[in-house]
Amino acid sequence: MSIPKDAELICFTHNETSTGVKTDFELIKQVKRENPDKLVAVDVVSSAPCVDIAFESADCVFFSVQKGFGLPAGLGVLVVSPQALEKTRQLAKNNTGATGSYHSFASLEKSGDRLETPETPNVLALHLLGVSCAELNKKGREKIICETKEKAKKLYSFFDGENKFKCFVKKENWRSDTIVVLNTPYGSAKVIADLNTKGFVVGTGYGGFKEKQVRLSNFPAHSMAQVDELIKAFE
Repeated sequence: MSIPKDAELICFTHNETSTGVKTDFELIKQVKRENPDKLVAVDVVSSAPCVDIAFESADCVFFSVQKGFGLPAGLGVLVVSPQALEKTRQLAKNNTGATGSYHSFASLEKSGDRLETPETPNVLALHLLGVSCAELNKKGREKIICETKEKAKKLYSFFDGENKFKCFVKKENWRSDTIVVLNTPYGSAKVIADLNTKGFVVGTGYGGFKEKQVRLSNFPAHSMAQVDELIKAFE
């Protein structure tokens, strides 16, 4: 991958929610190795906590909680590396670039060092995230990742052999484990309505694919038994 020499920040979407395409973390690791002086930011909004995140190869990793953590929208989580913190300090010191808007990494760090928040946080959302994480930790990260892959494999295997619905992402190594996108010859509205009568809620496609695709989520809250029932519904 060719990165411009004057680039300061390289951004990746690890798991693209609208298309079901994922970026291999090995590629992200390679880019960081080849560009150690540049910051790397990774959006894992629809793959955390179902992926082994290579934190050592990313300077900013961020996600919101409404997908893999099964919570109401409204809370984001950002993990920042020492290299990113040092970069924002230098920019602020030299007044050579933007370091944030309402907050900067440096200002957040300052509050954190005092065990404070810069303003009153969404305490309920933080509490619910703690409850969700406690439940996920009972199962364990490795088991969550393994089960997610098993469920995804079952879904892709079924639709690869199905002669009406077709997987939008053809190459297996680019397929998301958490978002399965299907092309449908019936139109998304009819498929969604039919599945609703069987107790399933699925999403439409995005943009120009809105009426031609449906999207199936595969998060920790979804059991293998539910995946089996969804396959039966499609049958």
